[in-house]
This record gives sequence, structure tokens and C-alpha cells, in this order.
Amino acid sequence: MTLRRKGMSATALAILFLAGPAFAQQADAKAEFDAGQKLFDGGRQADALPHFRAAFASSKSPDARLMVARCLVALGKTAEAYEEMATTTREATTRAETDPKYVRTRDSAAAEMAVLERRVGKLVVALADPGVGATVTLDGAPLGPERLGVPVAVQPGKLTIEATHAGDTPVRREVTIGAGETGTSVLADDFPGGDPGDLWTLNSNGNTVAEAGGEAVITLPSSSPSGSWGELDSHRAYDLRGDSLSIERATATNPLTSAQSWFGTGYDKNYLQIVQQKGQIRFGYQLAGMTTNLTSIVFDPVAHRHWRLREDGQTTFWETSSDGAAWTIRAQIASATLFPMSLMWVWFGAGTDGGEVNPGAAHFDRLNGGGLPKEKYCPISTFTDDFNDGAKSLAWGRGWEDKPGMLAEAGGALTVTQHQDGRRLAGARERALRARDPPLVADPR
Repeated sequence: MTLRRKGMSATALAILFLAGPAFAQQADAKAEFDAGQKLFDGGRQADALPHFRAAFASSKSPDARLMVARCLVALGKTAEAYEEMATTTREATTRAETDPKYVRTRDSAAAEMAVLERRVGKLVVALADPGVGATVTLDGAPLGPERLGVPVAVQPGKLTIEATHAGDTPVRREVTIGAGETGTSVLADDFPGGDPGDLWTLNSNGNTVAEAGGEAVITLPSSSPSGSWGELDSHRAYDLRGDSLSIERATATNPLTSAQSWFGTGYDKNYLQIVQQKGQIRFGYQLAGMTTNLTSIVFDPVAHRHWRLREDGQTTFWETSSDGAAWTIRAQIASATLFPMSLMWVWFGAGTDGGEVNPGAAHFDRLNGGGLPKEKYCPISTFTDDFNDGAKSLAWGRGWEDKPGMLAEAGGALTVTQHQDGRRLAGARERALRARDPPLVADPR
């Protein structure tokens, strides 16, 4: 008995000794958080901020980071607050998978970030040839390599970007960013009829596709023995990085049939898509021809009236809304696991499998909010290619070859090889929008 007691006592002491620093760290984090909360509630956000930062440093809790972001909002540091809200949303989403108490943190951060979205601008800074020793500053502050080529939240106004390579003269650009400016805001349409912006190709196979009554309408045939489909496809490609693409589904196809409607963006065999069919709404993507359905839920024509695809520099989201203002995340995935999103075509449409009675029609409206686009397309002079890398640039879109192997990029040239067995054609179509402009691009989005 004596030996057993001694053994138990030694074990208990060892556990207490090992756990002591962790308990102390948690106590410190709680004390800092409580002190910050008291100051925050008293309107002293500047004094509360260091306490919340200390609490986060000790605990890594998304709750502490959320309060850091709220302090920054109160202090008018909107761009920094937006970055903190975005990180909080990602971290709380991960934590919520195993601890439900972080669901509220995740939802609060996402909602508050959506409000800030209208108050910040976004900038993508890319070096055509980063090289060794390249440095970039934004308004005099260093911009690390991990922040190049991805959207960075900035305070609206005039900004100065400077890039320097070792031994070279610095390259300087000034840009003016407005609040809420985004890349795909070059694309907006409320479908007044006649496609005045020359935005779309109307494709139809057995049904009717038209702009009518301020909507894009795909009318599906009833009792058709074979399948049908209709779609509007954008003429140009758009940059989805750090941006969003939304549409209003004003009227759904008949959910009692196999008729479906869809909204997507991508290229070749890579795309993101939302599909409504048979009383369900699906959220998924295709990567290199392999289709993945992330989730499906029961379709509610009121709650799911608006659809949105969004990318924030690290994560891609599929979302729905009843009013186009407050959005609910339905699925998400790390952007790094997908494909480049700098040049994406946009499409939406509807179709049948065949044999459906009264499949109905799909009515779409208010693409990206409708109205007039806020930005202009890039001038054609920004699109360049020296054909030196031996591979087709993403900026080249729909190419064609009557026989495989007619097009080849080699030796700094694009070569079209003719065949002797009859008339054969080959070519490539430029898809670029917002093409990169070497050596430094400041892309206000």
C-alpha cells in the first residue's frame, strides 16, 4: 500500500509539473482577453488592442483574433481589419469542424468581413520576372513574396508601388483604388435585351435562349424525346482571384422533373459550378476533367434565389442568398488545390435529359448586381507572348487543330504545320482580360 501511494503521488506530481506551464499560459490569455474586453466595452479600443493581441499570441484562439479585427475597425484601420477578419474566418472554420463553439465565431467573422468588403479596395501586385533579390514596397511598407500575385486589401485612395531588382533602377507605379473595387466588376448585366455590351454568345440545342423582360430566359421544351440545353457564354475571360461572381436565379426549372439549371466559371476541363436539379442544389467543381460534388442540399427557391462563387486569395467559396446582400457559405475548399483563376469564362444555362413534361424555364437576372460595369477592359496592347516557354499560356483560350500536332510552341515561335492530306486549319483565340503588363503590374480590384 505504501509503495502504491508513493507511485501514485509521484505520477500525480509529474502530471501537475508538466501541465503547469500550459495552465499558466491559458490563465494569462484569459486575463489579457478579459482586460481587453473591459476596455473595448468602455470605448477604449486603442487600449484594448494590445491586450487582445497578447491573448491571441498566448492562445491562438480565433475569438481573440476576432476582437483584434473589431478594434482595428473601430480605429479606422479597415484594410488591416479586413485581413484579420479573413484569417479569423478561415481559422474558425477549421476549428469548428471539431469544436462547435467556433461556429459562432466563424459566422460572425464572415458576416463582418462582408460588410468591410464594400469599404476596402484590393490590389494584386505581380512581378513578371521576380528574380533573386527582388523587393517590393506598397506605400513604403515591404510587401513580402507571399503577398505577391494574390489580392491584398488596401485603404481606398492613391497608392505607390515600387519594385527593385538588385542592380536595377527601381520601377514605380501609382494607382488609385476605390472602395469596393473588384476585378469581375468589369462584368455586370441586368439583361435589358439585345446584349448591348456584346458580352454573350447565346447557344441553344432544342430550346429557346433570349433576353426578355429584363432577364435572360432559357425556355425548355416539354415532352421532347431527346435532351436539350441552352446557355449564355461570356465572350471574354475574367479574373476571379480575390473576387466574386454572382447571379440572381429569378425563376427555377420545374423541381419535379429532371430539368436543371446551372451557373459556372472556368476554362477547358477546370471549372466551378452551382447546379439546381430534382429539388436539390449542388455545389462542386471539375479539375482536369474529374468532377467533385462538395455538397448538396434541398433547394429552396426563396432562400437560394441568389448564387455566388467567391475566392479570397486562399479559399474558394460557393454561397447562396435570399436577397443578394447577406450570403451563406454552402461549400469551400483551399484555392491551392484547384486551378489558376486569373482568366475564367462565365456561363449559365438550363437543360433537360429528355421526356420531361412541363420542365419550365430558367430566368436569370442581375449578374454581379446588374447595372453598368464599374471598370474598363484592358487595352489589347497589354496582351503579349514571346512563345519562349514551350507551353501554351493560360491567356490563350479556345485553340483548334483539324489534326493533332498542327500547333506547337518551340524556339521562341508559334509554329503551324500544314498537312498534305487536304485543307486543314489551326489557330488560337486570345482569352485574356486584365493581362499582365511587365515588369510590374498593379491591378486594382
